[in-house]
Amino acid sequence: MVNNLPILKKSTLIFTDLDGTFLNNDNFSFGTNLEITNEITKLGHFVIFNSSKTFAEIDNMFKDNNIQFPVICETGGGVYLPEDLVLNSGTSEYTTVFEAPKISQLYDDIAEICKGFEGEIQFFDKLSHNERIKLSNLESAGLILASKREFSMLFLWRSTEERLKILSNLLERINIRIIRGARFFHLCSDFDKGTSMIKLINEFKKIFPNKNFITIALGDSSNDMAMLKVADYPCIVKSPGNKNLYFSELSNDITISQLEAPKGWYECLDIVFKKIGGN
Repeated sequence: MVNNLPILKKSTLIFTDLDGTFLNNDNFSFGTNLEITNEITKLGHFVIFNSSKTFAEIDNMFKDNNIQFPVICETGGGVYLPEDLVLNSGTSEYTTVFEAPKISQLYDDIAEICKGFEGEIQFFDKLSHNERIKLSNLESAGLILASKREFSMLFLWRSTEERLKILSNLLERINIRIIRGARFFHLCSDFDKGTSMIKLINEFKKIFPNKNFITIALGDSSNDMAMLKVADYPCIVKSPGNKNLYFSELSNDITISQLEAPKGWYECLDIVFKKIGGN
């Protein structure tokens, strides 16, 4: 399959979301995407996982599959590079490029504001064990890893858009923002997938000063929008939840797959590589 991709003169930085983009949103199947990713890196490209998942979840996935790639976790809260950029080395050492303030440092201020929204906001870590399994589609072991959040908090919203806007305005006064994800809303400080993507792009430029990188981003939901706006080639992987996603802020060169994940991920990449190869 990868053999059909054109050999590009420039290296690409491929930033990809996980759930609903790289892997299926319901059963978390990779399909052949891990194999494709390994082959892409051998061609001189870099794949970076830019996800709302915790570092613990992503690192566990890497260890299970004997792989290692750059990581942006918790919707931009942490940015990490494998030491010396030795991909697939099997080591577990990372260099920290960026870490946001710990969400625990902001918890009291957040809790004080949210008192006025009792019954409207439900924090993920306050739900019952069975509710968390049902909503996250994770088993108990995966749920433990998903709960190891350092830079963000997950919540469900049980009220109107107007009330959500009021909550958002109050939280912005303490530099906390609300990001809407595919399954949950996220509370975090002043970062997102796009700002952290820029930090990592700049880091790659320092490491490889003689390379001219092309950036590709693949996502499936509104919390990917900041990442997609930054990319030279933004890609949307089709999913039931993004039929009404607002695309007009993206470049005209947006690619939208016909297939859902995991096949939609390679479909987008195939289209983009051919676009780049033809330029």
